[in-house]
Amino acid sequence: MLLISLAMFKSNLFKPWLAWFGILASVVYSLAQTELLATVIPNFPVVPETGLIGSLLWLVWMIVLGIFLVRAKTNATQ
Repeated sequence: MLLISLAMFKSNLFKPWLAWFGILASVVYSLAQTELLATVIPNFPVVPETGLIGSLLWLVWMIVLGIFLVRAKTNATQ
């Protein structure tokens, strides 16, 4: 998600805010992995809310990304 968001900055197809939103979502979703690290590293700090929030942000990003792609395809065929 992070790499795709960075590539979106180079495309005229996407707005910069969508790329920034993807970067934010990927960072929050990455913080959710602290729960996995806590299983093998004792006393590792866990941020439990990031799993739900990161997943929701990822879902919203994917929906908006899909809308941009469908609109681009529709405009290209006209």
